[in-house]
This record gives sequence, C-alpha cells and structure tokens, in this order.
Amino acid sequence: MQRPSLTPGEIIDALTGQDASRRKTALQSLFENQALRKKAIAHVRRYGGNHQDGEDVFQEAIIVFDRKLRFGAWQADGSLEAYFMGIVRWHWYNTQQRNARMPVSLHQAPPEPPPGGNPELEYLLAERREQLDTLLDQLANKCRNLLKMYALDYSMDEIARQMGFANDKVAKKEAYLCRKRFRVILKKHPELWQDFIIIRKQP
Repeated sequence: MQRPSLTPGEIIDALTGQDASRRKTALQSLFENQALRKKAIAHVRRYGGNHQDGEDVFQEAIIVFDRKLRFGAWQADGSLEAYFMGIVRWHWYNTQQRNARMPVSLHQAPPEPPPGGNPELEYLLAERREQLDTLLDQLANKCRNLLKMYALDYSMDEIARQMGFANDKVAKKEAYLCRKRFRVILKKHPELWQDFIIIRKQP
C-alpha cells in the first residue's frame, strides 16, 4: 500500500524533530516522491547527464536536504520544493565541474547555492562527501544501492522488496556483508569513520 504523501510542514517537523520513526517516514516520503524525482532527473538530463546520473543526484540531494534542515539552514521564506531543487542544481553543477567528463556550457551560469549555512563548513562537508563517494565506488553496484537505502532508514523488508531479495532476513545478511566490505575499505581512511553513519548503525 502506498504511503500518503506528507505536507512540506510535516516533512520539516519530522526532519528537525527527535522522533526517529517520523524522520524515517519523512525521508521515505521524499525518496518515493515521483514528481520530485522526475524534476531532478529532467534537470540533470537537460544539462548533460543521463537517467542514472539523475537518480544519483536525486538521492544525494535528499541526504544534503536532510542535513541542511537538521542543522538549521532552512529558512521558511520560500517553497520547500524550490529549496530541494536548488540543492539538485548546485550538486549537479559541482559534479560536472569536479568530474570534467562533460562540458559545462559557458552560458550556463553557476546556480545560486541553497541559502543558509557556513560556506567554509559547506565546502568541508562537500569535500568529505566526495572522498566517501570515491570509496563507495569501490563497492559493487548492488552494495552501493543497498547502503544508500540503508542510510535513508529503509527497513529490511523494504530493502528486500526494492532489491529483489527473498525476504528481510536475506536483506539483513546482505546489508551486513556490504557494511563489512565497506569497513575494510574505510579502515584505510580512519579520518572518515565518524562522518559515515552507515558503519555505526546496527542491523
């Protein structure tokens, strides 16, 4: 059964509150928001990316969006959807500039950064995130996708359905194995341990 979508106010309250269950519901509501997903993918494809690039940016934007709300960067002076899409635009622009795998049009001005937050802190967080993404790329695609869902607080039953596993027990085992593989990689970079919540969560 499809969950009823949450209002912007409910999402803000859930992500900035202390109730883990409400936060999980809000994150899943964002992840399952097909209209928002389509807009994010459309933007990425319009500016040189493909469908998978759009999916990746959409998921990363949810993580950044959640972090910004929790750290008080959101200012209730505009649309929550516009704020999210601002994160999408900024993240994709930075990805293009960083990877240099596709030309960025000279007529494509840098998007306005999402408001709020300390610029120096934002830079450090982005730099650390790039390092983590590089490490995640060393995992198989299945493990990368599973860990992203795990980081978004999906239940094992939901992960099993999304990933095509037989049941939640199989999903739990796969999550354990993926986290174990990632720990092996991450132990070579101890400075990143405290920044990656996946390795500290219990199955």
